[in-house]
Amino acid sequence: MDQLNFRFIGPDGNRTIAVRGVPGDMLTMYVGMASGGLFKSEDAGGTWTSIFDDQDISSVFALALAPSDPDVVYVASLGHTFGLQEERGIFKTTDGGKTWW
Repeated sequence: MDQLNFRFIGPDGNRTIAVRGVPGDMLTMYVGMASGGLFKSEDAGGTWTSIFDDQDISSVFALALAPSDPDVVYVASLGHTFGLQEERGIFKTTDGGKTWW
């Protein structure tokens, strides 16, 4: 065990609740956080970019990628974090997280 070194590879801040990788692309993955945000990595988890900050919700409940196009991402929210009521529903992007509706 002395030869193993542990390192943190996820986004800082809170508990991960949903993870999806892109089939056929070992570098790209998405991580939804229980108390705030959706993050994308394009370097196998080396760096993370927040791609959901402009939405009226923070709590991510579920995450899915369209099998036909990995840039089509669906995010579901229950609409609450730490007792705060937020917008709830399903959000969609068709450009890998640049725009949402």
